[in-house]
Amino acid sequence: EATRKGVCTGDESLTTSFHQFDVYGEATDYTRRIINDFTFEMGTVLCSIVLFTWLLSMCNAIQNIFFFLSAIIHGHSYNSEVMRMDRVLKNDKSFAFSEIPTRRVLLILFIGLIQLGIAVTLMVCGAWWLIATTKNTDLILNGLALTYIMEID
Repeated sequence: EATRKGVCTGDESLTTSFHQFDVYGEATDYTRRIINDFTFEMGTVLCSIVLFTWLLSMCNAIQNIFFFLSAIIHGHSYNSEVMRMDRVLKNDKSFAFSEIPTRRVLLILFIGLIQLGIAVTLMVCGAWWLIATTKNTDLILNGLALTYIMEID
């Protein structure tokens, strides 16, 4: 009874049950209300914001994959044997591919589907990981780590 009371009251002089004290403190911080009159808890609001940001970042990555694949499909030529590279601007180092052969288009589509599968898997698993995080600081750090993983790709 004395240990439970010491943990729940935040007694820092406990010599045992430090893990319970730490877990109780994390749970209290996570469920603390933002404003006393509202029912919004700090942890759930922060988790929602980080999760929303993560999902938007992943939607952007998936959109980039679709843009790339549609550009390849539009550059496809059925009767071409060799891919052609055109210069877009003379002073700039920009170029565009045209007359892309069917075999290359199929290979690029296959690679694009693999990228799409990886992105969707990372989006779902990353969301589960963020939802399972119970510390506010870890939640922000996990969101940054997931974004860093996407930037490496």
